[in-house]
Amino acid sequence: MPGMHRTMRIRVAPHKQNAKRHRQRVAMAEGVAMNMVSSELLLGLAQNIGLFAVVAVVFLQIRSRAAGWPAPLANALLGLMFGGVAVLGMADPVQVAPGLFIDARNVIVGLAGPFGGPLAGVGAAAVSGAFRVWMGGPGAVAGVTSLTGAGLIGVLVAVAARRSGRFGNRHLAVLALLVTVMAPFSFLLLPPDMARRLMDTALVPLSLGNFFGTLALGTFLRKEQERLDLQIALTESQRRFAATVANLPGGVYQRVLGAAGRLRFPYCSPGFFQVMGLPPTERVTLEALNRILHPEDRPRVYASIHASAETLDPWNLEYRIVRSDGEIRWISASSRAVRRDNGDIVWDGIVTDVTEAKRNEQALIQARLEAEAASRAKAEFLATMSHEMRTPLNGILGFARLLLDEDLTPRQNHHARLVRDAGRSLLTVIEDVLDFSRIEAGRLVLTDTPFAIRDLIANCAAELLVRRRLVRILLAEDLAMNRELIVAMLLGAGHRVDAVADGRQAVDAVQRGVYDLVLMDVHMPEMDGHAATRAIRGLPSPVGSIPILAMSASALPDEVQRCHDAGMNGHIAKPVDRAAMLDAIDHAVGKVQQYGTATAVPVAAMGMGALPDTVAEPIPLRQPLDLAMLRQLSDDLGEDACARLAAAFLDELPRRMSRLRAGGVAFVLAGGMAVEAQALIAPSASLGLVRLASACRALCAALRAGRRDEAAGLAGSVVDAAEEGARALREALPGDRAEALFKSLAKDIVRTP
Repeated sequence: MPGMHRTMRIRVAPHKQNAKRHRQRVAMAEGVAMNMVSSELLLGLAQNIGLFAVVAVVFLQIRSRAAGWPAPLANALLGLMFGGVAVLGMADPVQVAPGLFIDARNVIVGLAGPFGGPLAGVGAAAVSGAFRVWMGGPGAVAGVTSLTGAGLIGVLVAVAARRSGRFGNRHLAVLALLVTVMAPFSFLLLPPDMARRLMDTALVPLSLGNFFGTLALGTFLRKEQERLDLQIALTESQRRFAATVANLPGGVYQRVLGAAGRLRFPYCSPGFFQVMGLPPTERVTLEALNRILHPEDRPRVYASIHASAETLDPWNLEYRIVRSDGEIRWISASSRAVRRDNGDIVWDGIVTDVTEAKRNEQALIQARLEAEAASRAKAEFLATMSHEMRTPLNGILGFARLLLDEDLTPRQNHHARLVRDAGRSLLTVIEDVLDFSRIEAGRLVLTDTPFAIRDLIANCAAELLVRRRLVRILLAEDLAMNRELIVAMLLGAGHRVDAVADGRQAVDAVQRGVYDLVLMDVHMPEMDGHAATRAIRGLPSPVGSIPILAMSASALPDEVQRCHDAGMNGHIAKPVDRAAMLDAIDHAVGKVQQYGTATAVPVAAMGMGALPDTVAEPIPLRQPLDLAMLRQLSDDLGEDACARLAAAFLDELPRRMSRLRAGGVAFVLAGGMAVEAQALIAPSASLGLVRLASACRALCAALRAGRRDEAAGLAGSVVDAAEEGARALREALPGDRAEALFKSLAKDIVRTP
């Protein structure tokens, strides 16, 4: 038995050993088979990813051409392209079992979002998912789920990368990990035996392929994308540079002086060729530069280039070139020198054509020389003429002195003194002109002359007093009679006078000429004195601040206040008293009174109580003409001027009397009667027709008070006073002139209905 027992153990042992060996061989065969399947899967996935890389390169080339398209359109196109690439990958898959395919589609769908945008990620998932449904098989649902998950993961990673500013390594690693994890989860949708077999055979190669494929392809796409962005930025920079260079007023160049002394031009803009007159196709060389440089400027140009190379100072030079057609042009070049590491000196600069500027400069120099020559000629002329003018002036001054020694009336003595003083002033001006002429001509000689400082100051004060009397005045008066009267008074006092007929002309005159004072009548057509004063005050200084004196027959406080409100500086009552007017002028321009004690009250200093509230009723006068006033006017103006004023008054009087006689209620209401009466007050009072002036004042007072019935009777009194005054004035004038004037008066006034 033991032996038997021993024998059986010997038989059983070989059987167990064979079974064990069989299992080992089966396991080894399965391992070899699985290794072969895994190797085939890895090889297929690698080929898939390689196909994706080739297609991705083509995709990037297409994307570079769609850089300027609208973003939604470009993203949609990118989604279609990523989806199309995934479809190409699924067209050549690794088949694990019937209806079960393994490929790298999740890699390309997951990368669609980061590199094409969320819209591209969704589009790629939709296109590839639709194709997988069309392929069918037991793995269709799992495949579509895997593609949808990969697309969603890509979109989420793209959104996160956009918030951080760029798609970096961290985002790529997260994407690769999530895409890799997504595939095993999709196995749960397969039948259990198929899922188990797929887990045993394809999990490892599929995971490795998805992870490293995503990293490799993502890195490749990112590098290509960065290169493409740099290329686009470089292209845009070159475009901006070209546009800037094209818009410069000249040409841009780069000049290089090599260490061996060779001069070359690596870059010249189109504007450089245009400025230098070279063909655009010609190469800029030292020979070409020698050909166009002006022979006289060529040594200077090369010397300045070498000097700038030695000191590295900026090179700025103006020189001439000779174009192929022989035209000489001036060129301005400006550049900055920089030494490179290899020893080359580089100038980057611009050239501009300054020929027109040079011509203008030469024209200015020529004009300056001509002006200096004209100034010298003027100085020599004035130096000569000053001597010639002194000879007749000495005669004028001499005879003025002789005339002052004669027995003259006070008025004649005053005029003679004015002639003498004016001559002395003119002599001083001529002496000053002579001195300035000598200075400009370079012939001024200084001489030592003793003098007394007290006498010098006293003479200066006297000369200034004479000069201050010469005031330029603008008179605004609508009545020709009043204009001639006031102009004669002012000219007799030595003033210069311009006269206009209304306020609008006065405003225009002060803007054209230079005046020291304006005498402004208050009541004028077109524009009255108040409106004209306001217009002048609205002008810029110094015109807007010129002194303005009002002239009006009404001296009521209300009228004076209106003048003040309009901006006038004083008020002169009509009829105009010569002494009062001249003193008012002196006061307005800052002078002392020289002509009398009766002065006009300045408006600004006049209160409402300075004058009575109403004008007194006229005092009955027996004589129509005050001969004393007429003689005073004749003394002030001269007999001829006085006769001309009387003639002008008598010529105007019939027409005004005719309008007063014919005027009805409408004429009164419209203010016509007041205008006619107001216009007669000043000239009649100046000529001594006191009764007529008094009647006109009474008529104006009644019209202002609204007493129209009384005004109708006073109008007849004005007409009667005018007829009596005209006869009296005729008798007072000299014989022949009076006879002629009386005939005119008898013809026009006496026959007036």
